[in-house]
Amino acid sequence: MTYKIADTRRQLSYALLRVFEQARGQREPAVADLVLCALEELARKDTNCQGTLDRAYLQSVAVGTIVDVPTSSSR
Repeated sequence: MTYKIADTRRQLSYALLRVFEQARGQREPAVADLVLCALEELARKDTNCQGTLDRAYLQSVAVGTIVDVPTSSSR
């Protein structure tokens, strides 16, 4: 099966979101932060991954985790 790079990035973003959720659930904030950084970088490379990054931010806010959400001027 042939994958396009966009499909691979999207799959990677979903996998990173799952790891992010697991790290948060296991109270590993340092790991969750690193995974969030990876999601941010992926979203910078491919705007189709922005939705997955947004989900990670929203989940963090929903459970009261402090995250440094970049503003559009800092991107």
